[in-house]
Amino acid sequence: MKNRKKILEAGVLLVLTGGILWHTISRERADYHIVMGTSDTFYEETYAELERYFEQFGRDLDGNGEVRVVFDRLKMDASVREPGPEFSYEDGIQLLKLATEIQVLKRNVYFLDTQILNLVKHYDKDFFCETISMKDAVSGKDNGVFDQKVLENYWICVRSRDTFENPDESGYSEDMELVEAVWKGE
Repeated sequence: MKNRKKILEAGVLLVLTGGILWHTISRERADYHIVMGTSDTFYEETYAELERYFEQFGRDLDGNGEVRVVFDRLKMDASVREPGPEFSYEDGIQLLKLATEIQVLKRNVYFLDTQILNLVKHYDKDFFCETISMKDAVSGKDNGVFDQKVLENYWICVRSRDTFENPDESGYSEDMELVEAVWKGE
């Protein structure tokens, strides 16, 4: 009985390790990484549709014959509100989580809902050099199957260069090309 339990535990650990390794390897092959910060819950199909939408405007940066955009998802608690007198301990934890993710990921492009965007602006009003409404970005273009929640409540945000200690200029210019292409619809 003890041997079966150890074999089962080893098997579960092996599967988890393999899954994490595969997930890491597959994410590294992406041409673009965009942080999606949201307090909403989406179906996997919505994430896939967003990735496909952005892929049509990108370039094959790694030369593998395909353009791949990956959204690094940052789920925030829906109860988060702007810091103030009623700012709770849980809200502080969410703000700390967001600030930590921003420092660790060091991404150039963010796709944020209005609530999270306001939280980042409260944390650092100069964090983004540009914010583009998703509704404006897809206006007059084929917007796929985006529901109104995505169009009305989401923003494409570009991180300001002076928020990085050691900016990667080539990565930044490539990400800016993607954002400009999405904005212009090219």
